[in-house]
Amino acid sequence: MIRRFLYAGFELGAMTDYVFPFYNLTLPGQSDYTNDAHNVRIELLEGAEEFENDRRKTDSDYRTGYWHTANIHIEQSKEDAIRTANHISQILSFALHRDVRFNGYYKGTEQNNPFHTISTRTFDIDNTNLKIVNGVVTGPPNPGIELGPFIDVVLDTVIPASEAEQNRKLKPISQFLEASAANFVSNKFTILWIALESSANRNYESYQEEVGDLFTKEEREQVQSILLENVEDQFRQKQLEFLEYRFGQKYLYEHSIDVKIKIFLEYLDIGFDMDEIEEIIQESREIRNLVVHEGDSERLIDNTNRWTDLRKIVIYVILRNLGVDNEFQERLIMPMIVGPDVS
Repeated sequence: MIRRFLYAGFELGAMTDYVFPFYNLTLPGQSDYTNDAHNVRIELLEGAEEFENDRRKTDSDYRTGYWHTANIHIEQSKEDAIRTANHISQILSFALHRDVRFNGYYKGTEQNNPFHTISTRTFDIDNTNLKIVNGVVTGPPNPGIELGPFIDVVLDTVIPASEAEQNRKLKPISQFLEASAANFVSNKFTILWIALESSANRNYESYQEEVGDLFTKEEREQVQSILLENVEDQFRQKQLEFLEYRFGQKYLYEHSIDVKIKIFLEYLDIGFDMDEIEEIIQESREIRNLVVHEGDSERLIDNTNRWTDLRKIVIYVILRNLGVDNEFQERLIMPMIVGPDVS
């Protein structure tokens, strides 16, 4: 029988085999996982299969809580190993749609294996949820279904990236899990909107670098001179200060968030019906303003499919962040997820 999760104390580079006890982790279609390129090995424990088979039964203790189902061996420097373990925790929490986590580590080479505690965030998601990523079709001629190829692609995408880029790629996962754990649909909707809006804003910075501004430097200076000279006696001081601030920005013109999101989703090339997306985003922004600025959830409650639409969009944003391109997406096994069409 596997044990319930118990808090055990943290020590934060030479390459060493660090072992991280993981909770609620299973690998559909596999008994273990090894990635030699990044020195990662997932070892499932004896009770993992029992956990996976029984976690959705109504009388099962496995439906909630934390159960020690696996050990992850990471042979890297201490700082890198802890960072990699955190990445794997977030990635598999998303893929398996439950809180997959660890709370510490020990050196695999040490006698008595002293345990070093790390405080990590928890998400109150029960263990009965359907997996978002069930596995990947492998083959031919007789294809199997495994989660390992998905983990391979994700590690190849995330591990070599800079720390800032890693945070950018993984931040929507934390927001998605927070939304999944929220009790009220208004909270779920708002957090998902934040995840999508912030991702679109970051993409828009790159987009502006590529397409440039509508105005040349000389045109900006001319517009600024004409405008400020002619409105100085008509506008309040705060309005003038805002205009000066706006002219001081790198780009004078900026699209609305609706257009930013549309640009972002077209860039991801996921296969969404963009006419449907435009309608979803426009109404979602109106609902977001009502919820955030007026505390009014009535329109959202009358149209709850908008939060499920956002949920599906964020799922595919996360997949693209993790390196799932069009070709790999076709091999990915996922449940039917309510939301906009994906061709």
